[in-house]
Amino acid sequence: WHLLTKLKSSVRRKYIALSPPAPVDLRGAIRARSFRAFDDALTAPLHGFRDAADYYARSSSRQYLRAIQVPTLIVQATDDPFLFPAALPPPDELSPSVTLELSPQGGHVGFVAGRRPWAPRYWLEERIPDYLRTVLPKDVGRDLNAVP
Repeated sequence: WHLLTKLKSSVRRKYIALSPPAPVDLRGAIRARSFRAFDDALTAPLHGFRDAADYYARSSSRQYLRAIQVPTLIVQATDDPFLFPAALPPPDELSPSVTLELSPQGGHVGFVAGRRPWAPRYWLEERIPDYLRTVLPKDVGRDLNAVP
């Protein structure tokens, strides 16, 4: 809600006073109760898409996952408030070079661990070098040992 409220506030500030009016449904964007409704009203038409579904489909990288040939790690949290589990690609949509790791927690790119809020551990910063050590040539992966 916080981000959606900020987006709607930005619309009010930037677009309402335009002359001529913006070629999108500003009132619909301001009344939006979801990101999809906001994207239907403003984001999609503003960028030349038919609607939110068209915007999501054509902007998605999902269609390219099967063709990836370079070892690739995708880390996704199942509690991400922006990307629901239904949006995750099934194994048959992934190339053999792609590893999809699902974490039950992590939110939207947070991946914070630890028991003390004043001393968080951002475990994604550890996971990436660990993964690279497994896929890079030994002489390159060895240099990653200096990475915390």
